[in-house]
Amino acid sequence: FYRNLIKFSFFLSEFVMDIDTILKNAVGADSNLRKEAENQLLQAEALNFPAFLLTLTAELAREERDPGSRKLAGVIIKNSLDHKDQNKSLRWRSIDSNTKAQFKSMVFHSLVSNVRDARHQASQVVSKVALIEIPHKEWNELIPQLVQNISNASVPPTFIESTLEILGYICEEIEPEHLREQSNLILTAVVNGMVKEGSWEIKIAAANALLNALEFAKSNFEIEEERNIIIQIVGSATQSEDARLKEIAFQCLVKVASLYYDKLLPYMPALYQVTLKAIKEETGGVALQAIEFWSTVCEEEIDIIEEQEDHDEGDAPRKLYRIVQGALDGLVPLLTQTLTKQEDDQEEDTWNESMAACTCLSNVANTVGDSIIPKTFEFVKANLENPDWHHKEAAVIALGAIMEGAKSQELKAYLNSIMPVLFTHIKDENVHVRDTTAWVLGRICQFHSDVMKFNLQNFVAVLGHSLIDVPRVSSNCAYALHEIAKTFENETHPVTSPLSAFFQPAIQALLAATERPDATENNLRSSAYEAVNAFIQAAPNDCLAFMGQLIQFFLDRLHKTFMSQTVSQDEKEELNDQRALICAALYNIIQRLGSEIKPFADHIMTSYLQVLSVKSVSVHEETLIGVGALANAIEGDFEKFLLHFTPFLLFGLKNWQEYEICSISVGVVGDIARAVHNKLAPYTDEILNALLEDLKNPELNRNVKPPILSAFGDIALALGGGFEKYLGIVITVLQHASLTQLTDKEDEDLIDYINVLRESIFEAYTGILQGLKSDENAALMIDHSKPIVDFAEMALQDDFSSESVIRAAIGVIGDLAHCLGPRVGPLVSKDNLRHILQKYTKSSEAQNTRQVANWALSLIGGLKR
Repeated sequence: FYRNLIKFSFFLSEFVMDIDTILKNAVGADSNLRKEAENQLLQAEALNFPAFLLTLTAELAREERDPGSRKLAGVIIKNSLDHKDQNKSLRWRSIDSNTKAQFKSMVFHSLVSNVRDARHQASQVVSKVALIEIPHKEWNELIPQLVQNISNASVPPTFIESTLEILGYICEEIEPEHLREQSNLILTAVVNGMVKEGSWEIKIAAANALLNALEFAKSNFEIEEERNIIIQIVGSATQSEDARLKEIAFQCLVKVASLYYDKLLPYMPALYQVTLKAIKEETGGVALQAIEFWSTVCEEEIDIIEEQEDHDEGDAPRKLYRIVQGALDGLVPLLTQTLTKQEDDQEEDTWNESMAACTCLSNVANTVGDSIIPKTFEFVKANLENPDWHHKEAAVIALGAIMEGAKSQELKAYLNSIMPVLFTHIKDENVHVRDTTAWVLGRICQFHSDVMKFNLQNFVAVLGHSLIDVPRVSSNCAYALHEIAKTFENETHPVTSPLSAFFQPAIQALLAATERPDATENNLRSSAYEAVNAFIQAAPNDCLAFMGQLIQFFLDRLHKTFMSQTVSQDEKEELNDQRALICAALYNIIQRLGSEIKPFADHIMTSYLQVLSVKSVSVHEETLIGVGALANAIEGDFEKFLLHFTPFLLFGLKNWQEYEICSISVGVVGDIARAVHNKLAPYTDEILNALLEDLKNPELNRNVKPPILSAFGDIALALGGGFEKYLGIVITVLQHASLTQLTDKEDEDLIDYINVLRESIFEAYTGILQGLKSDENAALMIDHSKPIVDFAEMALQDDFSSESVIRAAIGVIGDLAHCLGPRVGPLVSKDNLRHILQKYTKSSEAQNTRQVANWALSLIGGLKR
C-alpha cells in the first residue's frame, strides 16, 4: 500500500512539474511524444481529478506560458466537465468546497488575461461548471456577480467581454426553468452590453448572449415596453458597421420570428425594410440571415395553417397574421433576383445566397399557394431562355421552388407550354442548368403528375438519355424516374399501364448507371437503385416476365461482390453498400411477386445466407428484411431453410448493441412463425430464450421491447397447444409489462411508447388465446382471464389510449368470450365493461373500432351469465 502511495505521489508531483512540457508534447508533431503525453494526462485525470484540475487551471492562468499550451489546458478542463454526462457531473460535484473555490478563483483570474484564447477557454470552463451547479441550486451568486461586472465602470473591457460570453454559453445550453428567476437580470445585462460604449468585441459578445437568452424572454415579450426595447436594440444592431454584429443581430431577428411570431406584426413595416435591404445589398452571412428571417416566418405560418386545419373543437389554434402574403410584392422579386447569385463552381450541397433564396421561395409558395405565381412567372418568362446561364438556371430554380406550393391550372398550363424548353435545357452546355433542370423535371413528376403523364414518352426518353451525364445530373434524373414510377404504383396491380412500354428499358438504363465507376458520387448508385425499386413496386402484370431476368441479374451481381479483391476499408464499405442495395432490390421483387417467387427461393436464400456471414449492419438489415419477406411469400416451404438460418436469426436477436438489427430480427421471428406454423417448434426454445434475455436487458433500446411481446403472440399462434410449455413465463412477462404506467402526461414520446407497449401486450394475448384454442387448450387461460380483463378495462378508460390500443383491448375481450365461452361470462359481462363497449360502438370515429366493439358485444351477449 505504501509503495503504491509513494508511486502515486511521485507521479502527481512529476505531472505538476512537467505540465508545460506535457501540454506542448500533446500537440506536437512527434507522434510518440504525443501519445505519451495523452497517456500522462489520462492517468493524472484518473488518479486525482481535483489535483488534475487545479494543475491545468494554474497553467491556464499563467501569462508567461505558451498561448497554445494555455488553450489546450482550457480545452482539457472544459472536456472533463459536462452536465450532460452524469459521471462527469457527479465527479465535479463530489469535489470538496475548498478545492472548488480555489479552482473558480484561478479560472476567474484567466478571464482578464491578455491572451484572447485563454479568456475564451476560461469563459467556457466557467459556463461548464455553472451548467452543472445551477440546476442543483449551487453557485447562486454567479449570475448576479456576472451581471454586476457588466454595469461596473471600473471593470476592464476584456472582463466584460468574457462575462458576456459566459452568460451566452450558459443560456445556450441550460433548461429555461433553471434561470427563470434571473432571466430579467440576464436580459438587462446583455441589452446594456449591446448599447455600451466600447469595443465591437463587447457588443458582439452581448449580441451572442442575447441570441441565446431570447428563449428566456417570454415574460418580457408580453410587456410592450420591454418588447419594444429589445426589438429596437436588435434592429439598430442590424445597421452596425461591423459585419459580425450585423449577422448576429439578424440571427436574433430569426429567433424572435420563431419564438414570438404572435408579437411580430407591429414591427413588420420596419423589419420588412431592414430585411429586404439586407437581402439586396449585403453579402455572406448577413444576407443569408435576412433570407432566413423570411423562411422562419413562412415555417411559423405553415405550422399555424396546419394547426387550423387539424384543430379540435375548443382547442383554438394560434392566430395567422398572413405576414408573408403581405410581403409578396417586394419579397418574391428580390428572392428570384437573388437566385442569380450562383457561384460558378458551386456543388450540390453548397449553401449560399442563391440556395437560401431557393429554399425561402419554396417556403413562401408553401405558405401562400397560388398567390406566388404572378411575380414568379414574371421572372421565369423573362429569363428562361436568357443566354446568361446564371439567369437561365435561376428561372428554372424558381419554377422548381414553387412546384409544391402552387397547384393552379394556370401553373399546369404554363408547364405544359414550356416542356420543350425544359427538355432542351437538360442538354444545355452548362452543367448547373442541366442539373437544375433534371431536378425540376423530378419536381414536376412529384407534384404535377398530370403534366408528366401528358408528356410521358418525352420525360422517360430525356431522363433515360441523361443518366449518362455527370453524376450530379444523373442522380437527379434517377430521382425524376423514381417519381414517375411512384405515380403509377397501384395496389391492385393492373394488367398493363402507361409504364409498360418503358419498364424494361428504364430499369436497364438505371442499372447501367449503378455500374458506372463514378456511381458513388452524388448518391448516384443509391438514387438509381431507389428508382429501380419504385419501378418494381409499380410493375403491371404484363411486366412480370422481366422479373426473372432481374432476379438472376441481382444474384449474379451479389455473387460478384464476393469475388472482388478488396484492400482498403473504403473499398469494403462500398462493397457492403452495394450488397445492401441489391438485397433491398430483391426484397422489392419478392414483395411484388409474392408466392410466384418460389422457383427462385433456393438461390435467393443461399445468397442471403452468404451475405449474413459478412459483418455489416446495413447489409444485415436489408438481408433480414428480405428473409422475412421470403418467408411470408413461400410460407410453409420456408421450413427447409430454418436449420441454416436460425443461427443468424439468434445472432440478430442477441445483438442488442445494434438495436435496429435486433428489432428487425424480432420482426422476422413473427414472419417465420406465421409462415411455418408448428414446424418452428424445434427452434422455439432458443428463440424464446433470446427474446426473454432481450426483455431483461436494461441496455437494449426500449422501442425493441414491445415488438418482442407481439412476437410471443405470433409464436403461440404458430405452435398452438405446443405453446403450453412457455405459457407460465410469457404470461408473467406480459402481466409485468402491463404494470408500466404513464408517469409524465406531458411527455409525448412516453405516451406513444406506452400505447405501443399496450397494443403489443394485447396482440400477444390474442395470439395466445387463438393459438391455444386451435388445439382445444384455451382452458389454460381461464386462471389468467381476470388480469387480462382488468388491464383491458383500464386501457379503455385511459384518456391517453390511442385508437389502435382501444381496438386491440376490445379485440382481446372478444377473444376471451370467443375462446373461453361461458367460463368468462361473469368477467366480460360486467355492466361497466358492457357500457364501455357500447360507447365505442357509437362514439369511435374509426369504423373498424366500431365493428370490433359490435363483434365483442355480440359474443358477450351470447354468453350465459
